[in-house]
Amino acid sequence: MRRGILAAAAVLVPLALAGCAPSAAEPFVPVDGAAGTAAASGPSAPTPGADGTPRAGRSPRAETVQAGPDMRLVVEPPVAADAATAGAVAAFRAYYAGSLRIVSLGDRDPTGSETAYLDLLGEEAVRQDYDWVASYWRDHHALHGTVRLYGFATEPLAQGGVRLSACVDMAGTRTVDTRTGREATPRDAWMAEPFLHAADLREDGGVLRIQSFSHALYPSEDAKRCLR
Repeated sequence: MRRGILAAAAVLVPLALAGCAPSAAEPFVPVDGAAGTAAASGPSAPTPGADGTPRAGRSPRAETVQAGPDMRLVVEPPVAADAATAGAVAAFRAYYAGSLRIVSLGDRDPTGSETAYLDLLGEEAVRQDYDWVASYWRDHHALHGTVRLYGFATEPLAQGGVRLSACVDMAGTRTVDTRTGREATPRDAWMAEPFLHAADLREDGGVLRIQSFSHALYPSEDAKRCLR
């Protein structure tokens, strides 16, 4: 089953994409720069506590990962999370780090890296991710800056698994033309306000994988909860 999905990913993701994905073991560091807080490299190792719950007497701190040379992902984990929620958050976070690295590079550096983050995705999610990243290298664009994830919430799915929703703030990013190094204009209007991004996750081969994505853009009611 997984072999077939990875084969499909290899077909979907051309050489320009294949060279840009990060290692799944990118370290996370607290936003304040203090050392000693590491994040899960996959969905089975949640943070901040070993069981996915906040450490006693503390609220979880925001964490950041350098997803690419010019891309930073900041994650504000839920205040309290059971093991299922923490695993879903870790999978979503690892996916975002991998996908953002690709779009931060655009059509640069087309060889030599792995696309390990694609193994967190089912077939439909691979197709959806491809539509997103292909728009960057096709247009010679790259996304730079800071993306924030916060406001995580989960709900069970009728067919099994869980739907994780998260607020995404891309206002701190800019789109750059990789041929000139200058900011590309006009900026996509949907990036100006936070939006809601949801992922349906189910276990596949013993690994929690994202099966599909959906989103709600501002000013929809679902996205309004992301304003702050």
